[in-house]
Amino acid sequence: SLAGKILRLRPDGGTPDSNPFPRSPVWSYGHRNVQGLAWDGRGRMYASEHGPTGEFGLCCHDEINLIERGGFYGWPLKAGRATAARPGEIRVSGLPRAIPPVAESDGATWAPSGIAFLGRSLYVANLRGEQVRRFDLDRRRPGGVVRQSVVLQGRGRIRDVVRGRRGCLYVLTSNRDGRGDPRAGDDKLLRLCP
Repeated sequence: SLAGKILRLRPDGGTPDSNPFPRSPVWSYGHRNVQGLAWDGRGRMYASEHGPTGEFGLCCHDEINLIERGGFYGWPLKAGRATAARPGEIRVSGLPRAIPPVAESDGATWAPSGIAFLGRSLYVANLRGEQVRRFDLDRRRPGGVVRQSVVLQGRGRIRDVVRGRRGCLYVLTSNRDGRGDPRAGDDKLLRLCP
């Protein structure tokens, strides 16, 4: 199954020889629900991921992950840093230790979606959290977060964030997807210059 995986393919649909598993499009695995991908200035891939919504009695634990070639990210054994499935609930063998997330929502729900880099900061759109979160990354330790903050809220569900020109971001709201509370004139494309 390709579920729970990040895949890497060539533009023609073939599998690169440098993928971690021979003749497989799988780049990393153990993901629950990847929503956004972004690359920093050094070419490192980060992903936003929805946590569980009741599976194994867990809620939340949304994640931001630094993706490693061939890395295992824990699902369904882990949700963020929390234990998900317990021995006997599922049959799993031979898995490596899960790579912990860069950041997680713990018991809150962000429902992270699109992500983008601007400088050394990662900006993450949040659907349920209805905000754009900023993660200032540690220059000395890849995957380390030195500070996180909310840079936009009060506009409803945020679907995507994309790097624009002149140090600004473009942000897309998502209040008409059947889960938000639409206002007159929704949805909107916003320009955010942090």
